[in-house]
Amino acid sequence: MMGWPADVRRFLAGAFAGAISKTATAPIESVRMQIMTGSKASVGEIVRQTYERGGLLAFFSGNEADVLRTMPSKAIELASFDLYKKAFATLRPKSADGKQHPSGFGVTVAGALAGVTSTLAMFPLETVRTRLAVDHKTYRNVFTAFRLIFGQEGVPAFYRGLGASVLGVIPYSAIRLGSYDGLKWAYKKSTRQENVPPHVTMMFGAFAAIASSSASFPLEIVRRRAMMGTLPATGTLAALMTIARTEGVGALYAGVWLTWVKQAPQYAVTFLCYDLAKAWLAAENGEAREKRAAELRANAGSFSASVPKGLPAPQG
Repeated sequence: MMGWPADVRRFLAGAFAGAISKTATAPIESVRMQIMTGSKASVGEIVRQTYERGGLLAFFSGNEADVLRTMPSKAIELASFDLYKKAFATLRPKSADGKQHPSGFGVTVAGALAGVTSTLAMFPLETVRTRLAVDHKTYRNVFTAFRLIFGQEGVPAFYRGLGASVLGVIPYSAIRLGSYDGLKWAYKKSTRQENVPPHVTMMFGAFAAIASSSASFPLEIVRRRAMMGTLPATGTLAALMTIARTEGVGALYAGVWLTWVKQAPQYAVTFLCYDLAKAWLAAENGEAREKRAAELRANAGSFSASVPKGLPAPQG
C-alpha cells in the first residue's frame, strides 16, 4: 500500500463498505424487490415461497450481481462525493482553521452529482440484479442473465428505467450524502471533537438512509417496474400518474417500510465501514511514507559516510 494516492484509498474504502453492507441485507432486499415489482402476496407468503424455491440461498439470489455492482458503485459514489466536495470547497474562502470547506448547498450538489455518476456507470448491472432477484428460474446467474437479455431484447433493455433512476438518484443521493455529511459537521462543531464515535456514525447513516429513501421511493417503484418490463405507461411522470390512478397512491409506496428496514442498517454499516477503511488506509499510507522516508535517510547517511574525507558531501 506504499504510496497509494488518496483517491485510490477512497475508492477501495467505498468498495469494501458496499460489499459488506449489501451482503448483510440481501435477504431483506430479495423480499423488498418482489413487492416493488408488483407481487400481491404478503411478506410472510413471499418469505415462504422464496424459501420453498431454493432454501436459504434463494434469499441471496442475485447477490453476486449486487455485490459485483455495489463494490464499484459505492466506490465511485463515495469517492466521487469526496472529490466533488473538494472541488466545491475551492470556491470558498478559507475559514478560521485555515482550510476551505464547501457550503451546505455545495455538499448537497456534490451528493447529487456523486449519485448520478455512480448510476450512469453501473446501470446495466442493476438491471441484471433486478431480473435475478425476481425471476431466478429464467435468469440463473449473472452471465446467463446478460446473455438472455442481450440476445432477446438487445442493448436498450439494460437501460430501461434509466430516466427514472437519474431523476430518483438526484434527491436520494443529495439528501443521503448531504444530510450525513451535515450531521457529522454539526456533531464535530458542537462537541469540538474531530472524530465521530462509531455508534454516532451509524445513527447518522441510518437517519440519512430513511430520509432519502422516503423522498425518492415513488421513482424507485417506476424504475424497478421498467427494468422488469411491467411499466403501465411510457415516461416517468405518466407512469407515476397511471400507477396512482389504477392502483392507488399507496402503490407508489409499496414496500417502503422494508426499504427502511433494509437501508437503515445498510447505510449505518456502509458509512461506518467507509470511514473506518479510509482511516485505516490513510494510517497504512502514512506508515508507509514514514518507513520510506526512514529508509531514504538511512541510505543518505550511509552514502555520506562512504564519501572519502576531503571531498564535498553530495548536495540535495
